[in-house]
Amino acid sequence: MEREEKLALIRADLRENNHYVDGYFEFSSDDENEIVGAYVIPIGLPAYQGDAYDDRDAMKKRFFKNVDFSTWQEWYFRNGEMLTEVYCFASGAKQALDKLPLFEELVTTNQFENYMNEEELLSYRYQLLGRLKSDIDYLLNHGSFEAKDKEYTKRVLDNKLWGGTTNHFAKMIELLEGFSERNKPDWYTMQDLEKDKMKMENLYGMVLG
Repeated sequence: MEREEKLALIRADLRENNHYVDGYFEFSSDDENEIVGAYVIPIGLPAYQGDAYDDRDAMKKRFFKNVDFSTWQEWYFRNGEMLTEVYCFASGAKQALDKLPLFEELVTTNQFENYMNEEELLSYRYQLLGRLKSDIDYLLNHGSFEAKDKEYTKRVLDNKLWGGTTNHFAKMIELLEGFSERNKPDWYTMQDLEKDKMKMENLYGMVLG
């Protein structure tokens, strides 16, 4: 079977299984089979390799945060017949397919930018809260030091805490209070913050803002 005949069968198989190739085909063989492989993605989800090909594709990449939804797929050719593996879905791909109607609605109603600005701001706030929490975790678990005197302790903590001794916990409180009930993180609550603040103040002998 010629290469183009194999590719025609593969493309038909891709259409039947609602996938497309992200990148290019690779050809190899073993003792029994000629093998064609490629990274494939469910139709509707954006390609991972390469730049966006138009504005809509760029919007879709941004909507799905440039996640790689591809999986490796192989087709085996033996005695003029094609055998294929069951198509697998990358982590998050099925959930992403469920979000396609929302993407289409946002584009159609010109609400895409407003939605993405809110989503990206929320993502930034989660990341910042995680960053501030990591400073606390480090000082409580790995980076504790001997508090020689208040001036020395304040200088070290001001250097190791993102918000220093006066604003670190205040910023964390501001972030937590700014989340809606729907978006509040379950991995860090106001109760967790109060416990961490008490531990830090007891460990280092000073009030922290």
